Amino acid sequence: MATTLVLGAGSSLSSALHFHGHRRTAENPPLDSNFFERIESLNIPVPADLRRYASTMSAVDPFEPSGGPPVRMEEFFKELFGDFQDQPTSGSLPSRAYAELVDIYVRVLRETTNWLCADSRSGSPVGRMIAQLAEATDDLTIVTFNHDLVIENELFRRARLRRRWCLTEGYGSFGTGLTVSAPSGAPTRELFPRHSSDCDHSRPITLYKLHGSLNWYVRLRGRQPTRTVLAGGATKPNVQLTRRRTVASQLRHSAKRTGRGRTSWYTWPVVIPPVHEKDRLIRSYLQPVWQEARRALLRADRVVFCGYSLPVLDTGAERLFQRALSRSSTLPFVEVVDPSPAAAARYSSLLPRVPLHWYPGVNAFLSR
Repeated sequence: MATTLVLGAGSSLSSALHFHGHRRTAENPPLDSNFFERIESLNIPVPADLRRYASTMSAVDPFEPSGGPPVRMEEFFKELFGDFQDQPTSGSLPSRAYAELVDIYVRVLRETTNWLCADSRSGSPVGRMIAQLAEATDDLTIVTFNHDLVIENELFRRARLRRRWCLTEGYGSFGTGLTVSAPSGAPTRELFPRHSSDCDHSRPITLYKLHGSLNWYVRLRGRQPTRTVLAGGATKPNVQLTRRRTVASQLRHSAKRTGRGRTSWYTWPVVIPPVHEKDRLIRSYLQPVWQEARRALLRADRVVFCGYSLPVLDTGAERLFQRALSRSSTLPFVEVVDPSPAAAARYSSLLPRVPLHWYPGVNAFLSR
């Protein structure tokens, strides 16, 4: 039996709520509707160019209270990314502002999910869901749009699961082709181990991160990425993989000197933010990940969606799920775990010929 579990931003949020309920909400992973609230509650300063763009060029300024409904993250990203594409010079205000916005996006994710990766954070609902599904299948695929390392740490903290998944083998063929680094000075307990004789991948658990990951990165000559990096223009990007279990503010990549040339670089995470036109970024960095995820969906006997509401801007994801699951000859039904009945209705409209089982929460799914 092959099972595919699709996890969205709501899965990381459910883990946070499990550990501290409605306290310390500033530390909760962001959703589309409260991303800019997180920037304020975390006291993250807004860089000058980004603030200038928001106040002079954007239709709305998410950094100034207006008394109206909150500005949605995807809408602001969509607008700024469009201006970034329209002005093809690295020195333009939209180019500088977009780089600053992506940097803030990564920082918000880092500061709201690193704490969920600690060894003490055991027993979360999503972790129990992964464990239950893994026990019931010899082939578990996890597909996610999350950039954080919460899933990796949920697997690592469970001895029976970390033998079936490891950092260097668990990302599919994309991961096996990455250069693995262990940043100097990091204690061993803060690193994922490499593939070794302790691994048993005869019953594999594979993780496909369709929008990239905070532990995948490319090397930079300066602190900020070039326009080519941000726009997905690199033809053969040299993506690296760090063994850190949490995300540092900005890694420095070092290499042994083998002759003349650089031995140290800044780094930039390979993440696709919530912009409207993701296709070029996906083709540049993550095409093999999407191809393998599609094959996993096609062969799955069971598919579970948890905390993923099929955002309108994710047109590529919509095509992926609709085409793969509509053509499946082995799938009796699809399971959706989400507190919103509207999310279940969205899946029903996308897959009208596939029966749907809906659960309002992870605990309801686990106790079915």
